[in-house]
Amino acid sequence: MNRSRTWWLLAAAQCVLLALCPTPAFAQDVSGLTFDVTITTGDSAAATVQSGSGWIAGKSSRLDLRGPGNAAQAMPGMPGQNLSIVVRDSSGAPVIAMVDHDAKKVMYPAKMMAMLQEMMESLPERPKVGFSVTNIVVDTLGAGETISGFATKRFRLSADLSVSMEMMGESMDQRIHVVSEGDYAEELAGYVDPLQTTRSLEAMTSGMPGMDSSAVAELGKLAAARPRGLPLRQSDRMTGASEGGMPTPATLTALSNIKRAEFSPTVFSIPDGYTEMEMPHIPGLN
Repeated sequence: MNRSRTWWLLAAAQCVLLALCPTPAFAQDVSGLTFDVTITTGDSAAATVQSGSGWIAGKSSRLDLRGPGNAAQAMPGMPGQNLSIVVRDSSGAPVIAMVDHDAKKVMYPAKMMAMLQEMMESLPERPKVGFSVTNIVVDTLGAGETISGFATKRFRLSADLSVSMEMMGESMDQRIHVVSEGDYAEELAGYVDPLQTTRSLEAMTSGMPGMDSSAVAELGKLAAARPRGLPLRQSDRMTGASEGGMPTPATLTALSNIKRAEFSPTVFSIPDGYTEMEMPHIPGLN
């Protein structure tokens, strides 16, 4: 066999091997937004402020937060000094994960609420939670701030909520008035709100044990009434609600330094080596 034929066969064999061997798959970059964020809880000089940054791509988002605040309180037992809230779109259903990078722990609120619901159902009398949403009003307030070059429209959404709970022979009824005022960028309507899980009403009601389909449908009225667009700045206030006997503080959320960007979808992944947080012990239930 001459030398040229030998080299030809070697080259052909190499081509066959390249064709048959799997090539490592690299996730393609996605188009989305990057941003900075501040969350201010309270009106006085004693207000707490969280800062952070994040990414949005379609219906998926990641929010990295530092400092104390309501978002950190969403993870029982976790200090929240280095916290990420990741929302991943899975077949149209959002999957929310709370990630504590210091402890390398992750919590899925939906799983935690499902476990709590199961525990509640094991009680002699199953708790019942009801919601009624009335007097929904959306006011158009004209042009809002131009934030990071994005024009906005300002809206005010107000509504009354009646909350009832029956548990172990006792009942509770509470009436809450909700006012939310925000600057919405209609140009960014295709992006999920990365701060939705930190807002007072969503944080208070999300996955609450005892809620039936009718209660969920009532809360859906508020979601349907929200203006079109991504809220770049929003204040939320509830009157009539309390936490530990104290009025629920107002919350101001603000995005800044918003940029269109290309980035790896791995920002929405849970890092390797992180373990799922165990369900906290609740006396009398587990």
